Amino acid sequence: MSINGSVPSGRRMLPFDGMRGIAAVGVTAFHVNPASPFLFWAWTFVDMFFVLSGFLIGTILYRGISEGTLSLKNFWIRR
Repeated sequence: MSINGSVPSGRRMLPFDGMRGIAAVGVTAFHVNPASPFLFWAWTFVDMFFVLSGFLIGTILYRGISEGTLSLKNFWIRR
């Protein structure tokens, strides 16, 4: 991130990607062993995954619109 808090073009937000990865692992662990007493709150992983995914995808779209470089074709191909 830069000093003003914006993310330069082409840079990934690794902390958010990491948190989204942890959420995906938590959901997978729940599906492997749903009776585990340690995963009784696994629904929070689902919420966290979708919130972070929405934020990251929204950031990509906002950046493309504000810079005038948004190509929905390329966006969907990357997905």
